Amino acid sequence: MTTGTALDTQIRAALPGDAAALLALDRQVRAEGRWMIAEPDEISEPLEARVDRLRAEVPGRIWLVAERGPRIVGALLITPHRLRRHSGVGTLEILLAEDVRGQGVGRRLLVAGLEGARGAGLRKVSLAVLAENERAIRLYRGAGFVEEGRRVREFLIDGRLVDDLLMGVEIAPYSSSPLHSTSRR
Repeated sequence: MTTGTALDTQIRAALPGDAAALLALDRQVRAEGRWMIAEPDEISEPLEARVDRLRAEVPGRIWLVAERGPRIVGALLITPHRLRRHSGVGTLEILLAEDVRGQGVGRRLLVAGLEGARGAGLRKVSLAVLAENERAIRLYRGAGFVEEGRRVREFLIDGRLVDDLLMGVEIAPYSSSPLHSTSRR
């Protein structure tokens, strides 16, 4: 188990060279078999294609990593929606290595991600989380996320039907700026 605190962890923008380490973290979390929807053997995309996709530039994307020493122990991705009617909203994904959970790393990543999203002009960040992932739900609620919906009995995990909880947080007031406009020009 890694010892340390969130303060021992550097939060920084992800770099293209981080792609392989991020994929390794993804595999590690997926192998736990608890928090990810797709199981490791269900990912059919070749490794090279996944690395290329991670390295691709996406306008407005917030992509952060938590680094403890030379090791990436967490990652946060907020991807803004590109449809005009969905503008100003980003979808959050977060990964944490099991041995750093409960040490404040997720909170630091989340705070930095929401600050970045606000700076990028987003007004809202949304996510989906398994309803049994109580630690993650506490983290999100602590950052102001509220439950916006629930897909009941959405997933079959280890022979059990599990709800998918939909959460969101308003991070900036709505404005009629071009970023938030739904009208066609």
